[in-house]
Amino acid sequence: MKRYLETGNFAITEGAILAGCTFFAGYPITPATELAEAMSQRLPQVGGVYLQAEDECAAMHMCIGAALGGMKVMTATSGPGYILYADPYGWALGCETPVVVLNSGRVGPVSGITGAPGQGEFYLMRYPTQGGNFETICLAPNSAQECMAMTVEAFYLSERFRMPVSVLADQLITDGFEDISVPENENEMQEMGFRTWPRKVCQGPSFYPATDELDIPPVVLGHSFLCSGEMGASQVPVLAERHRVINIDERGHGRSGNLTEPFLLYDMVDDVVAVLDHLGIESAVWAGLSIGGMVAMRAAMTVAERVSGLLLLDTHAGAETPYKKLKYGVMALGVRMIGVRPFLGEISKLMFGITTRRRNTELVAAWRDRFASVDVTSMLLGLGALVRRDSVVDGLRSVEAPSLVIVGDEDASLPPKLSREIAGALPNASLVVIPEAGHLSALEKPEEVTEAMVGFLYSLS
Repeated sequence: MKRYLETGNFAITEGAILAGCTFFAGYPITPATELAEAMSQRLPQVGGVYLQAEDECAAMHMCIGAALGGMKVMTATSGPGYILYADPYGWALGCETPVVVLNSGRVGPVSGITGAPGQGEFYLMRYPTQGGNFETICLAPNSAQECMAMTVEAFYLSERFRMPVSVLADQLITDGFEDISVPENENEMQEMGFRTWPRKVCQGPSFYPATDELDIPPVVLGHSFLCSGEMGASQVPVLAERHRVINIDERGHGRSGNLTEPFLLYDMVDDVVAVLDHLGIESAVWAGLSIGGMVAMRAAMTVAERVSGLLLLDTHAGAETPYKKLKYGVMALGVRMIGVRPFLGEISKLMFGITTRRRNTELVAAWRDRFASVDVTSMLLGLGALVRRDSVVDGLRSVEAPSLVIVGDEDASLPPKLSREIAGALPNASLVVIPEAGHLSALEKPEEVTEAMVGFLYSLS
């Protein structure tokens, strides 16, 4: 953290840079000229662009154009110039274009007194254009330090709500000298309560499609331990009618190849993020059953910006219990010595509910063979990641993503009470219990599970 004895114009400039501003266009007018001068010096240092326009109206139009080109933008003026923004301001509102506008107020009317501060333009800034049917956001700082904070906040609100946001300062604040603290890294920004919103770009066509395609989130499917992406065979065709579906074979399973090194569940988060990066997907709904759900929860905590929703099936937010660590350790020793087939009966009881084992023996038999086909080394390394997992129950309380928790009422591996714990910890979650389903509910009751997933996804878009 650095401290300066500087003006509000300095604080606004630094706040804009911290928020990611890369373009400024303006026209000289007292008392906002010093801000334009500061931006002309600072923006080139961070790879940005400064332009002096022929008048205030042109400056606002230049900012709109730069914003549509992908830049975070800002302009600044005083009352006589702000009134000229009426046409481009309305255009930015109608086209949902983010622009930050600084009005350094002075006494009016008309040109007024250039050397006297004024605060008489609040209503003008709230309703700066013709026609009505709109509201704008106006922030009013009362100190140079607050000028910086509200400039950062203005960029956040402008980007989040895709609209112009105005900061109403006055000459006393912008030109006066005060003690100002400037953060030097993201941690210090967070300590000061600064928040930013990244510029979001549609990677699709250069025009808006005639459908709601842009508003429909992709879905990432994560399967259970000992399974593969084939576990979602019943869900994928239905979800794909409306969503882009990324059906992943997790490390050590399916087509992902065998393992040789230990890993953590957080490494599996990185795996999914790498796939999303490769596909050009910024965020998605993360759906996961058992270990897939554990990965999704950790993603929501560590890469929240990549998670637009959570679908958590038959999973657990806590650490493994000492009893199960001992039990699975004994089973792992046995598998290492004599192979997995002698343990398939016990594994089937953990994976399938009693109803499925009685009524759908073909399904159980088919997946028993698939369990047995998993590479033993990969199986044991995956089991090691499961038993070493940390508890994320407390961390879930800060997850903002909308969530649906699904569990089979016959899940012997991770009983429904554990899913209730997850739903209770997440601030924005609901719970669905699937009757006569065990741990692999997506396989045992595919229609019921798919219906619950589709309903949740529809509510998001």
